[in-house]
Amino acid sequence: MNTKFTIALAAMALMASCSETEELVSPALSGNKITFSSETVNAWQSGEGSASAKATATRAVNRINDGGPLVAQSSIGRQLYIHPVGQVGVYFHNAKDQLVTRTGQLIADATNDHVLTRGSKSERVSDPFLVSAYYNTATGSSAQSGTFFDFAAANSIANGKYRIADDTKTWPTTGSLDFYAYMYNGGDQGKAMITTTAGDPTTLHYKASSSDITHQPDLRVAQAKGQTRTATQASTVVPLTFNHVLTAITFAASNDMVPGTVKSVTIKGVYGEGDYNCSTLAWSGQKTASNYSITTNVDVNGINGVALTTGSNTLMMVPQTCPAGATLEIVFNNGSNDQTITASLADQQWTAGSSIIYQLSTSKTLKLSVKAVYPTTWKSASGVKAAYVNDDKLGMYVVDQANTVIHANVPVTYNGSAWTYADNTVSDKGKHVQASPKYQYFFYYPYNATAPTVAPAASTNANAFFANKISSWKPTADQSSESTFNAQDLQVGQGVINGSATSFDASMAHSMGLAQITLGTKTIPLTRTFYMTGLNASNNSAITTTAGGKTYASKGIAAYMQYYQGQMKSDPITATSAYKTATYTDADGVTHNLVEDSNKSGNTAANSRSVTAAANFEGTSNRPCPIGDKYYAVVKPSAATTFYSKDGIANGWGNRFTDNRVTANVTANSLSSYTAHSDSAFIFLAAAYSCAGKVEEFQTPTKGEYKLEVRGAQGGVYGTIGIGGKGGVCKGDFKLQEVSQKFLYLCVGGAGEWNKISAFNNGELSDSKFIVGGSGGGCTSVCSSNYGILTNYTSHKDDVLLVAGGGGSCEWVGQGGDGGYPNGEDGTPMIDQRLGIGNKGSGGTQSAGGTTDIVVNVGYTFHTNGAFGMGGYGYDTSHDYGAQGGGGWYGGGGASYAGAAGGGSSYYKQGTITNFTYKNGVREGNGFAIITWAR
Repeated sequence: MNTKFTIALAAMALMASCSETEELVSPALSGNKITFSSETVNAWQSGEGSASAKATATRAVNRINDGGPLVAQSSIGRQLYIHPVGQVGVYFHNAKDQLVTRTGQLIADATNDHVLTRGSKSERVSDPFLVSAYYNTATGSSAQSGTFFDFAAANSIANGKYRIADDTKTWPTTGSLDFYAYMYNGGDQGKAMITTTAGDPTTLHYKASSSDITHQPDLRVAQAKGQTRTATQASTVVPLTFNHVLTAITFAASNDMVPGTVKSVTIKGVYGEGDYNCSTLAWSGQKTASNYSITTNVDVNGINGVALTTGSNTLMMVPQTCPAGATLEIVFNNGSNDQTITASLADQQWTAGSSIIYQLSTSKTLKLSVKAVYPTTWKSASGVKAAYVNDDKLGMYVVDQANTVIHANVPVTYNGSAWTYADNTVSDKGKHVQASPKYQYFFYYPYNATAPTVAPAASTNANAFFANKISSWKPTADQSSESTFNAQDLQVGQGVINGSATSFDASMAHSMGLAQITLGTKTIPLTRTFYMTGLNASNNSAITTTAGGKTYASKGIAAYMQYYQGQMKSDPITATSAYKTATYTDADGVTHNLVEDSNKSGNTAANSRSVTAAANFEGTSNRPCPIGDKYYAVVKPSAATTFYSKDGIANGWGNRFTDNRVTANVTANSLSSYTAHSDSAFIFLAAAYSCAGKVEEFQTPTKGEYKLEVRGAQGGVYGTIGIGGKGGVCKGDFKLQEVSQKFLYLCVGGAGEWNKISAFNNGELSDSKFIVGGSGGGCTSVCSSNYGILTNYTSHKDDVLLVAGGGGSCEWVGQGGDGGYPNGEDGTPMIDQRLGIGNKGSGGTQSAGGTTDIVVNVGYTFHTNGAFGMGGYGYDTSHDYGAQGGGGWYGGGGASYAGAAGGGSSYYKQGTITNFTYKNGVREGNGFAIITWAR
């Protein structure tokens, strides 16, 4: 097989000095011991001749024994021929015609280069090897050139590193070293067929055993000349590339052979031994005519081609021109008696690093069919095409021994069971397509009637031959349909002759890479809520956020909006604890962290959601193909290809946040897996408002649906016995139709207090003679325009979207009415035991304020009923005020001395606010508001 091994030498510290021979005057040695590391390189070149000669030999695959078939002599009754089918590269096959190692190990991952060695393809070489060194004297040095050390076994020390047993051999401080090495298999029996001479670090003598063919080794050699090391370069690797130097000989019978049994195969009178020079890379001294016999006993049926010998009994022979008298003998039984078939091997060329199959046939013309093998490197991608189907087509090129393309872009069609091409296809030279061991065959898939540009003169494999097509191949961006996706899969391969020499197998390889995208799932909070005021609810401190290397004066949600809009690349919630300390109580009385996060304490599973990344590739630059539960795209190898999905509800990825895109970078003929996750750190984002004593603005980030929640404030109390009414809660959805609606305006009601004439958003009293009393709780309102507090919307009621009524206050005893919908509750007075007095205000309704109750006999002759946006009140001539009603759509009625005022009414704008819900008498203290929208 086309295989190259690399052995590397590195230096490590250890002091020693010694010369290898008495003739060599030792140079001064450093303290750097020579150490080996080994790795496999998946390439091949011949181990014989100069660099230019090797390049030529490598290119001329199948250029072996061009003289045509050998005419066989037999008494079978019909003419037989023996075709010497040769190819550059050392190939071994098992009985199933699978590529294997010399000892029969299956090569399951053979590529279109057909890399094959003694061991499986791996990063480290496991076969034993020996190394020698020759010292080259430095100019002006007294040391002499000569053998530095003879061939010595490289022993494993650790982590794939090797070292010879003689620790005294360290790097010289002057001059240079030439290293020579050979690698073998077959155990001690194989090693015994290779001998060296002391004092000669370059020559190997190989003698192929005729009695132990199974252990004949696959001999490989390497060299690295002129190597030096300084103290600072002690660990620098010295590469040694191992190349095959023997000829692999096997035998086969074609599918047209007379039925019978091939009992044995013998070659006679060929040279059995010779010398290989590791420095000049040449064989010489071939001698000793020898015979090699293999017992086969293989049945031939005349229908299928069959290999007569397999990997374990492949002959590993000295390269040579076979001498006169060399013959091939095959013992064949036709069912009645044994027949001997003979053919002359004289002048047959056996070159280093090549394989020759001698095929027995009744035909004078060698016929090879095509067998394309689908690549397996994407087989883990379930559902992705893994086999050729009916009407698939390859494009075939035939290159002759002069590196000339003689047949270009011949379509080879699969009919569901076999590949066929028209044997009368005529090239521009007027020649029919021929199957010949003298030619190279290259294939690409899928076929295109427009012939690609190829490079026959420089081609040692399919990748080089089709280099222009591969480099210019651009997978389309939209691969969302399976047919388009499959059409992007460019494959190339080179024909390699099978073990029976009846077909050339084109083991195809993907020239592109495959990106596999899984839509990942993650758990995120349902809602994240932030104070819009920019104040931490726990300690009223200002909030700032540092994220992405920048500090934001947040004003609560403002900095997080940067993240929401894709302007910040990192989640600011992780950058500061200021958001995390506050809590709020919802309408059901449940306390929540102000920032909801499923990974933080205080949250529940009900507040989290599992989100799977979206598959909305429509309109994006690259669209993969959905197959099963994953998405696939054929991509240009080693080039970045980016994928993202547009926003869905919280599951888009890579659209707002480009850092979250999937960037595929896949090597050729391989698959890489990626997982996409939603951009979102939450599903809903919410702005929370506490009472700021002023109008606050909410800037709408996008059109769409918003969830509004408002809570009225609690009424105040004068004295220690009474209870202020609680604020109501209202919720509803508001759909923003146009982006032009930039703002919503909120007034969050303040809690009522004694000796305070009005709370925020419960009217505006400015009586300077005010003496005592309890103010009603302010309502909380959301409007589409800004006219200030709710009482200013008397002429703009259509702009009011949602109101939560505040609770009525209480003076001395009793309980103020709760804010609520559709009406606020009436106050609940208690009779004052000292005065025998108790009065109450009624709750506001949807159309009128509540009535204020007065006690005339104690001087409370003045009163105001509840009104739009404001609670009523009663007072006497000394301006001593009683309890005030709660603010609301319409405020609750007040009470005079020692009474309980009514609660304000809640409200929603029908037709604009949908999914309206409410609860009465819930909120204590200041009012509250939350605006939530979908991520």
